[in-house]
Amino acid sequence: MSRETSPLAHLQKGNERPEPKTIIPSLLREGKGGIKAIACGYALWYALAVEKSQREIRVITGAALEPSVAIIRRAFGTVAAERGYTEQNAPHYTAFITPERLEETRQHGGVFWGLFEGGIQAGFVAVEKEPDGRYWMKRLAVLPANRGAGSGKALVNTVISYVRSLGEPKLYIAVAGDKGVLNDWYKAMGFIETEVKEFPSLPFKVCFMELDL
Repeated sequence: MSRETSPLAHLQKGNERPEPKTIIPSLLREGKGGIKAIACGYALWYALAVEKSQREIRVITGAALEPSVAIIRRAFGTVAAERGYTEQNAPHYTAFITPERLEETRQHGGVFWGLFEGGIQAGFVAVEKEPDGRYWMKRLAVLPANRGAGSGKALVNTVISYVRSLGEPKLYIAVAGDKGVLNDWYKAMGFIETEVKEFPSLPFKVCFMELDL
C-alpha cells in the first residue's frame, strides 16, 4: 500500500477517521509487527475518539454575535480570496458579513448553532424560515484548521434534524457558484440542484439546492 493511500496518510490529511478494523490490517500490510500494529491502531483510534468527544454543537441564538461573525468571515474569506471577491465587487457575499446583518437574521427568527472544539468555537450555521414558509440553511462555516474531520457535516445534520422535527418536508440552501467542490459536497449529502440564477449585484451565479426530509 502506498503512503498516499494508507490510513496514516489519510489521517495526516485530516480526512474522515478510520476505525481500528481499518487501521490495523493496513499497518500489518505496511510491514508493522502484529502487536505493534494493534497497539498503534487502537492508540490512533482512541486519540481520534477523544478528539471527537471534545466536539460539541449547541444553540447560540442568544449569544454575542461577534465570535460567530469572525468565524464566518474567516471561513468564507478563503473562497473570497481564491475567487477574487471583494467588498467592492461582492458586498453582500458572506465573507463580508457584519454583526448588523447577522442580527437581522436573528430578529427574523433565525436559529443559530455553534460548533465547539475543546470549548472553543470553530464553526457556525443558521436556519431561517422565509416569508413563504420555506426553511433555509445559511452561513455554514467551519474554520480552515478544523475542516476535514466531519465538522461541517455535523452542523448540517444538526439543521436537518431540527427542520425535520418541525415536520417540514424540505430544507433549502443557496451556494455561490454553479459548480465546484462545495456543490459536489452538498450533492453527496443528498441535496439536489433546482435552479441556477444570475443577479446583477453579484459577480457569480447562485446555485439553489434542496433536500427532501
